[in-house]
Amino acid sequence: MILDSYEIFAPTPAFLDIFKKLDEFFAISVDAPFVDSSVMEPLLEAAAKHPHKDAIIARTDYPHPLIGIYRRSIAPLLAKEIQKGNYKLGSILKQADTLFVDFKEDKRFLNLNTPQDFEKAKNLL
Repeated sequence: MILDSYEIFAPTPAFLDIFKKLDEFFAISVDAPFVDSSVMEPLLEAAAKHPHKDAIIARTDYPHPLIGIYRRSIAPLLAKEIQKGNYKLGSILKQADTLFVDFKEDKRFLNLNTPQDFEKAKNLL
């Protein structure tokens, strides 16, 4: 387990703590319970084919910054943007050398942010 050292409630600063221990990691948002190997495997394959990209991120109709692979090479940009008060991964990924892997929008990318989302997810099981 790697604990956050920041008091900021955003994943971006936590990534810097992760990079103190790891050169790369696979991020999966806790509110996306349907992400499975059919999402992970194409991202891992893309990462193997593109070893110099800063991030390899799932994208449907829009990017999913918390479903993808991040590499330590993005850390300086993260640090710079955090210093400026920018914690938005989407914004940072636009500046980084990011590879987006396209997927069809479906239940795998459902985020459970509301009680209604939870009810919808229960019906999909």
